[in-house]
Amino acid sequence: MTLSVILAVLLACSATFAKEQPAQVMAWPDKGPPIVKFTFGKFKSLPSPGKERNYTVDTTVQNVWNKRIESASFSLYLF
Repeated sequence: MTLSVILAVLLACSATFAKEQPAQVMAWPDKGPPIVKFTFGKFKSLPSPGKERNYTVDTTVQNVWNKRIESASFSLYLF
C-alpha cells in the first residue's frame, strides 16, 4: 500500500511540473553571432481598466558578446 501511495504522489508531482512552460529564449541579432540573449518567463496578467491588458514578466538579459556593453535600453512590443 505504501508503494502505491508513493507512486501516486510522484505521478501527481510530475503532472504539476509538466504544466509549467519553459522559458522563452531569444538572441539578438537574428543573423550573425548573438550579442545579447533575452530569457522571458511566464507572462502574468495584472488588473486592468476597461479593454486594456497589463502583464508582468520576469526577464533576464545576458551579454554573450566578447565586449562589455556600457549601457542598453530595450523595448518589447507584442501584437
